[in-house]
Amino acid sequence: MKISCDAKCERCYHEKGRRQDLDVNDLVLFCPSCKRVYLCETGLARIGSEYYCPFDNTIVIKEEVDKSIIQMKGIPGKNQAASEEMYHRLIGGKEEKKQKSGFGLKRGRGTTILSAYHHSKVSELNDITNLNHKLILEVAQDQNISNVEKLGKIKSKKELLDRLGQKNHKILDYLYSALFNFEDVPKALEIRFAVFAPSVIPDIKSIQIADPTLKSDIQITNSQGRKIWAFCSDSVIDLPDIDKYIEKAKEINYRDHPLVTQIYFISKKFTYVAKGMLAKFQSAFTGIEQMQADGTLDVTRSIPLSLWEPVPRQIAFKNVSFV
Repeated sequence: MKISCDAKCERCYHEKGRRQDLDVNDLVLFCPSCKRVYLCETGLARIGSEYYCPFDNTIVIKEEVDKSIIQMKGIPGKNQAASEEMYHRLIGGKEEKKQKSGFGLKRGRGTTILSAYHHSKVSELNDITNLNHKLILEVAQDQNISNVEKLGKIKSKKELLDRLGQKNHKILDYLYSALFNFEDVPKALEIRFAVFAPSVIPDIKSIQIADPTLKSDIQITNSQGRKIWAFCSDSVIDLPDIDKYIEKAKEINYRDHPLVTQIYFISKKFTYVAKGMLAKFQSAFTGIEQMQADGTLDVTRSIPLSLWEPVPRQIAFKNVSFV
């Protein structure tokens, strides 16, 4: 793909010139404000260790070629077919798409070669820090991707996503819809919270969101074995919805689960009245019998309850407990 440098140097000092043939995953210097692309630092302003766009004084960033082109020209996210069509139209014609579709991946039995479009999704998903191997594999199993357990030894997250995409590219579409397009696909809320949780909860050993034996929608376990159980809903929770929403949580006998130390309710939104009613519900988790080290019976253990809402268009949540 031919990329031209937008710097206005009177003379280009780059050894390959101001117009180069780059791969979609090569890095360029990109201004996120005016969307200009630069191939080296020579034509940029510099203050300390930062380089600035000479047109609007914005700090430039290193960005992959395909991502910079998408930001320059835009790409739809709602319609999958339209997205792929637009992607290939932006990065090149049919001949270029054919040349760059394989990316050197070996075709195995029951696998397909990743397209440039899906390879770009792999690149972006790979950039999400807390989207770890265990979570990816659990989601893949939940999406009925076959023989996922054989991929457990892959150390590189990018390679794992590549291999899963070769098995079935729909797993990449699914993760991308949940984490980038913020669409209400099944378990999108659980996936986003699982990715967000390590940023606010210390000492996480594991996060499970798809195990059918779980009593809750999400189970977070720390290194001491203590657990947070989270119950999720994609709906706005108002007064008429509360009983149905908390039914699953109310049916559990918490005396049988002494390692549960916190309960989370996660929903698209809680109304003010719903928050007030859920504050009273916290009393349902008190008076749980627990034997102490000295042999006495403690009947005052309580399990704190927290409410969480997603931050719009971000992989982030805010604690709105009874506010």
